[in-house]
Amino acid sequence: MGFRRLITTPHIIAELYPNNRKTILDGLKTLKKELAKEELDIKISAAAEYQMDEGFEAHLKKKKLLTLAKKYVLVEMPFLSAPPKLFNYLEEIKDQGYQPILAHPERYFFLKNNMAAFNRILAMECLLQVNILSLIGYYGKPSRESALQLLENKWVTFLGTDLHHKQQLKSLRRALRDETVQKLLAEYEFRNKELLV
Repeated sequence: MGFRRLITTPHIIAELYPNNRKTILDGLKTLKKELAKEELDIKISAAAEYQMDEGFEAHLKKKKLLTLAKKYVLVEMPFLSAPPKLFNYLEEIKDQGYQPILAHPERYFFLKNNMAAFNRILAMECLLQVNILSLIGYYGKPSRESALQLLENKWVTFLGTDLHHKQQLKSLRRALRDETVQKLLAEYEFRNKELLV
């Protein structure tokens, strides 16, 4: 598909994916060894996708978040409701000198058609990253509609793959051939290159 630079962002979710800096960086070393063995010309690095849950506060207190390009912190929320401390977390991320990026905002049901909530998130200088697969309806029609609306409003900064398994890889291949996606990639000014530092 032409990708030569990848950034993995494994989940850190208190009960479900109890990853941490060490487990992710150890995994990156293992992956790099395998890529070298296979002689694959792909540059790869790692950060994390932090769930803003009860465990996130402990990561913030350590002040050693795994970042993209040394300053961007990828965060996510539960799909059905916002974390009670959402805006406190975003403020703390910024106070520590990081730039928050909210992963897949189009998939949060409680944000659907809630422009006031999006305006408040954006007012806190939180950037948005939409999933490519959302643009072809992989996560359903509501997520696709939300993604397109966010793009139409020019609120999206980054585009992500959110790949977890082979089925999504097949869908990504299909998405990259999709006319709507091709047009967006050609015309929309995504800032993904900033993450490659």
